[in-house]
Amino acid sequence: MKSADYRWRKHYKTEGVLALEDSRKENSGRPRIRELTLEEKYERLKAKNKLLEAENDLLKKLEMRESVVIKNRNIKLKSSEKFVLINEIIKKYNLKNMNSYLCEISDVSRSGYYNYFSEKSQKVRKARKVLDIELRNNILKAYNYKGCKKGAQQIKLTLKNIFGINYNLKRIR
Repeated sequence: MKSADYRWRKHYKTEGVLALEDSRKENSGRPRIRELTLEEKYERLKAKNKLLEAENDLLKKLEMRESVVIKNRNIKLKSSEKFVLINEIIKKYNLKNMNSYLCEISDVSRSGYYNYFSEKSQKVRKARKVLDIELRNNILKAYNYKGCKKGAQQIKLTLKNIFGINYNLKRIR
């Protein structure tokens, strides 16, 4: 900050008030040489309208899902559900290059969105789903062993002693 202060004072002494004027205001961006035609204005308005409809639709869906989640005593909607909603909106309205804007509205990270739909993470989710189904089947097999009901402790012991499978008690519950 001190160096900027020194530089500003130096310019003021040499060139006066004009040296402190921000030249970026007039020169920022590329100036439009011609006026837009009526068709171009119409296309821009249609695109803007499409974006606003998509934004409104996304916010409605998020609000609806969050109200359902709050009724079920959970406080927050999962990021993965938000990612799916954003993807649905993008496909429904055929939006391009609007992922970051919709992620910002939904309060999720853009990198998380792209990671969620990457091949690697989809394979991991699929493998985890298969493992969970296998785990569920093993637990049900132990639960129904000898036809009587069992609690988590008994299921753990049955899995370990009879089937030779060792699961954490938290995993069984």
